[in-house]
Amino acid sequence: MKKLIILPLLLTVAACTTTRDDRTYSCEQLTAEYAENTKSVTGYFGEGKQKFGQGNDVLNTNQGIKARADRKGCDTKLWPAQQDAMF
Repeated sequence: MKKLIILPLLLTVAACTTTRDDRTYSCEQLTAEYAENTKSVTGYFGEGKQKFGQGNDVLNTNQGIKARADRKGCDTKLWPAQQDAMF
């Protein structure tokens, strides 16, 4: 009986933690996410050293978003340039 209760719970957790599938995001969605992250990075780096790590994480996320968009064939030539990572 306990196994029957645990199995649906495990399936629910697994479904919530699956990685994004390139096919489920349009070029417009990827562009919007990239642009929003770019704005966030500017804010993180402007707030001081305590936020540099978060800013660098967002830069890494944007690299993945751009790679995903390139794989999909999205036009990324006009996407804003990224700042350099802080230390």
